[in-house]
Amino acid sequence: MIEFVKGAIPILVGKTLGFSLLTITIAGLAVVIGQMWPIFSKFDGEKGNTTGLAMAAALTPIPLLFTLIPIATGTALRTWPILLNTTQSLNERLKFRGPPSRSLPLGMAAGFFILPIISWQLGESLIVTSGFSALFILIMVRRLTAGLKDDLKASNDTKGIYINRLLYDRSYCQQQEIDLHGE
Repeated sequence: MIEFVKGAIPILVGKTLGFSLLTITIAGLAVVIGQMWPIFSKFDGEKGNTTGLAMAAALTPIPLLFTLIPIATGTALRTWPILLNTTQSLNERLKFRGPPSRSLPLGMAAGFFILPIISWQLGESLIVTSGFSALFILIMVRRLTAGLKDDLKASNDTKGIYINRLLYDRSYCQQQEIDLHGE
C-alpha cells in the first residue's frame, strides 16, 4: 500500500501546485527509480510495479484501466486454480500460497508494455506517453538487473537467464525450482 501511495503523491502534489506536465511526469519517474534503486539500500530495491501503476493512475487514469486487463488476467490465471483446489480447506486456499506464478509477471510486463501504446491511441500528450514508455523501460531494466550477479554465478545459461528475467521477473534459480515442481 505504501508503494502505491508513493507513486501517486508526487503526481497529485505537482498537479495541485500547478507544475508543468513534464515536471510532474519526471517527478513520478523519479519516485519509481527511487523505489527500484534506493540510495540507502545500496541501490537494490523493489521492482517498482506498484509504484509505477500508482504513478500511471495519478497521471492519467483512463490508459491505466486498459493496462489492468492483462494484469488482471495474469492475476486470475494465478489465483483461480488456488481457489478451486478442493484438496485444501478454504482457509488454506485464501492464503494464496504455492509456487510463484508465471502468469502474473507476464501480465505485468504486458500491462506496462501496452500503457504507452494505449496512452498514444487515446490522444494523451506526448509527454505522458513518453513518460509511460520510460516507465516500461525502467521496469524491464529492473527485471534484468535485480540479482543478476547471483544468477550469472549460478549458471552459464546467459540467454536463459535474460529471457527468464524479462518474461518471469525472477531469478533463474527460482525458475529452475518452479520448473521442477510445476507452477
